[in-house]
This record gives sequence, C-alpha cells and structure tokens, in this order.
Amino acid sequence: MGRCAIGGRYGRGCDHGCGGGDRRKSKHEDVDILRKFEVPCAPVLSMKEIAHDPALRASGTVVEVDHKERGTYLTVGSPIKFSDFTPQIASSPLLGEHTDDVLTELGYTADAIAEMHAARVF
Repeated sequence: MGRCAIGGRYGRGCDHGCGGGDRRKSKHEDVDILRKFEVPCAPVLSMKEIAHDPALRASGTVVEVDHKERGTYLTVGSPIKFSDFTPQIASSPLLGEHTDDVLTELGYTADAIAEMHAARVF
C-alpha cells in the first residue's frame, strides 16, 4: 500500500485533503495540495510530458540533436547554465569517425594507417 507524503497510508488516516489514495486528482493537483503544507515536491513527468514541455525546451534542459544515422532525437541539455556562455549540445560521433585523425595526432603516417585499415585492425 502506498504512503502519503504527509503522513498516514493511502486510504487509512489520510484526512488532510491529499486525496487519501483517491486517484480522481491529477498529480499536479496533488502537488498543489502538498505545497499548502510546505512539503517540497514536484510532479514526476512522463517522457511524453518532458518531451513536450515548453519550459524545458526554452531553458535548454531538453534539446533536439541531429545525428548522421539516427536523425533528429531529444536528449538532455547542459544542466549547468551560464550567463555569458551557452554550451552546444551535439550528437555523438559515428563509430570510428575520428580514428584516422587520432592516429595521425599520435604520429602514425598515412601509409601506416592505410595498412591498419587493410589488416582490419579496427
């Protein structure tokens, strides 16, 4: 059996107006009632609610990202907000997309990298 955030168990001894397990109230109505009792709380949003919440989009908490293979998808934005800097949220690279660049930076020659490709090292 569930437990009321203020006290008693749902359906028993819950007489302070939170609904006592009565699901005729929405989660938003429940939060409004709990806040009257100074209970720090917030509704738990579904993935659909998160995806379509205009405040989360406007604040950059949820952002759309373009990916080369997946197309456009939603992801979490930067949890840290700066007044003079907005981090750019980008998609992940494809597997092996930067391998040649990294090997070059490590000192491998183009011929050595080509040999590794031919030998299917990666």
